[in-house]
Amino acid sequence: MRVCWVKRNRPIAPVPYIYSEAGLPVGQKALVFLPHSDDGRYIGCSLSLMNKTHLHGPRNDISIIVVASGYRSVDGDLPKEEKAEVRKREALRWAETLGYPAEQVLCFGAEETYEARRGVLPHDQERMNRLVAAREPTMVFVPHLSDTAQHINFYTRKMVMKAVTLWLTEEYAQGRPDRGVIVMEYPTNHVPILPPSDKNFIIAFTDPEMAALKHEANKAHESQDAKGFDVMQQFVEAIDALRDSDDVFQTSRAGRRFSRYLSDIRPNARQSRGEHFGVTRLVIRRRKDGPPVIVEERLKFPLAADNRTRWGCE
Repeated sequence: MRVCWVKRNRPIAPVPYIYSEAGLPVGQKALVFLPHSDDGRYIGCSLSLMNKTHLHGPRNDISIIVVASGYRSVDGDLPKEEKAEVRKREALRWAETLGYPAEQVLCFGAEETYEARRGVLPHDQERMNRLVAAREPTMVFVPHLSDTAQHINFYTRKMVMKAVTLWLTEEYAQGRPDRGVIVMEYPTNHVPILPPSDKNFIIAFTDPEMAALKHEANKAHESQDAKGFDVMQQFVEAIDALRDSDDVFQTSRAGRRFSRYLSDIRPNARQSRGEHFGVTRLVIRRRKDGPPVIVEERLKFPLAADNRTRWGCE
């Protein structure tokens, strides 16, 4: 089935829409795909909160999938299998701190390190296709499209999106045309601050302890300490909060024509910590003059009634 991807660099709002943690999705079957075990360092608060119990049961059904072993970034003379085991143990400690037991973490073990652009191995793609079809997700977390600095990040997203569109096609063929998947693009070390056109959802946490929890979890990645990720992460969060506060203020001054894009959350430029995403959804659209297509649409916030249902708000 043909796919119509969302057009990039077209701002859908003057500023991203800002929510408190109460605005996180509910009732999702979510798969979080991390190219490396430490690539979830920028979204640890959201992952932790989305995995907690909410009202009458678990807020969401979430699995974290680490795609590559990451052995290349472990210093020392250990065999690559032992280096891979180091990264796996670190991933499990990180996840446990955020509230994820080991059974919610899967090491995919891509058979290629993807250090060069040689394409996705057919065997890896086939395994990814089977994984997605077996899990039947309503939501997937993938690296942002702009992250092309590391090939495994690029190929992780490519593998996942291909697997999801193939699964949607097969579901349609089986008579289930109402399937849809929300896509949460998250920032990595190589895309720390996204342009407004690609960042349409921000969580501004009201509890400062959440940021502390995220930083504590990130300490599990001891083999990556020399790369200075923790300092960079806190720097990015501070810049993000400053810019979000200024954007909200400046847009408020612009008048009523922008009011429908603004939430009632006002980040504190000195204390706020938040996490941001580019959110789209993949849905099947039937056409009168041709075969159905899969369309990627950028979600607009505040959510319309149909999207509120898919998000789990009602």
